[in-house]
Amino acid sequence: MRAMRAEGFSGYKDLKLVDIPNPVLRAHVTKALRSWLSRLQTIVDHAQARDETEPGVDPKTVATLIVASLEGALMMRRIHRSDEALQRVQAQLNRYLDEEVAGS
Repeated sequence: MRAMRAEGFSGYKDLKLVDIPNPVLRAHVTKALRSWLSRLQTIVDHAQARDETEPGVDPKTVATLIVASLEGALMMRRIHRSDEALQRVQAQLNRYLDEEVAGS
């Protein structure tokens, strides 16, 4: 797994990020992304307050993992014209939330 981690994350530098040249559009996208992250963090915060999460769960990490995973899967869906990546990510996020985030 260590070799896979080293190899798997080294290629990210080759990805060309899509810039949003229009500042108004970029501001709307930024606001939407921040709102999505904030809502997810709040959901985890509330679950923590009700003792519904494992100890030490970081709401910001959970929110970031969810958003980044879904955004990546959606990008792959557009490129490959297939729901396969989205379905795989959904299954893994469900497992992560059930087994690592939700309290026993």
